[in-house]
Amino acid sequence: MPRINPTFQDISPIEAQTPNAGGWYLTSSIGGLPEEAVPFMLAQGFEISGVFPLPDINGNLNNVYSMGRTRLNNARVVSDLLQSFTEAYNEGRTANDKRYEDIIRLWTEMLDKSEEHIDGAKVELENEIVLHMTTLDALETEYDTFFADVRDDLSNLNITLNADRIRVNNQFDALVAAEGQRLASRGFYSAALISSITAGVEERRALALTEVSEREQRLIADIALRKNQVYVDVLRMRSGIIDTKMGLTNRKQEFLKYQLDERNRTLVGLFGFVEKREDTYPGLGAMAQVSASLGESGSAAWRSA
Repeated sequence: MPRINPTFQDISPIEAQTPNAGGWYLTSSIGGLPEEAVPFMLAQGFEISGVFPLPDINGNLNNVYSMGRTRLNNARVVSDLLQSFTEAYNEGRTANDKRYEDIIRLWTEMLDKSEEHIDGAKVELENEIVLHMTTLDALETEYDTFFADVRDDLSNLNITLNADRIRVNNQFDALVAAEGQRLASRGFYSAALISSITAGVEERRALALTEVSEREQRLIADIALRKNQVYVDVLRMRSGIIDTKMGLTNRKQEFLKYQLDERNRTLVGLFGFVEKREDTYPGLGAMAQVSASLGESGSAAWRSA
């Protein structure tokens, strides 16, 4: 049976690396802010980092504030995430495409090998059938030859028994002549006496010929019966041989079918296992959502230093 060695392209996932978030944030600081500016700056995401007393022109001490904030660098984040998402998206698409190509290729190979196997089995089966038909043809020829031999034997048997009839007739003809000669030599020869003696001889002749005919019929029947029995035995033997060969052929075909079914069932199970594997990857919708989210105003994206 043609062999199939399943091979698959490598779709091992690429190890994901943690994104470098070093450039994702922008830090700014402002000093010398008067107290009345602090609420506004707090609303903008700044936090107080220091308070210092500072005298005014009148010598009064007023607090001066230092403030700072860290905000998300939206453009950098979007760029890095889109790059990561795109790489993951392409990796997943490539893996699925490879798996699809492998399944199509192996299904095609299985189909080709199955057809090759079936074609080979068909040729082998046809050869077996030709052999069986040849045997049947030979048996038919033997059948014809047998009856030709029977006819020849019956013809020969008929010739042989005709010779017996000729012998019987010659024997009784000689007996009739001998009886006539014997009566003539004794001086008793007369038509009435000769008829009486001839009638007795003919009766004996008829009995002898009947015996020959009966023996002929018995011989014909016996030989025909024996030849028919021989032919029946030959026919039974040939029929048994043909049945045995056909049985072996059927078993062989069943085994070939079993091989093919088992091989294909195994491959189908393997293909199903491969087909059910899913390589997940970010969808384009998720990428668009992230881009839109990070592309909005960064006013609410503050993070304290």
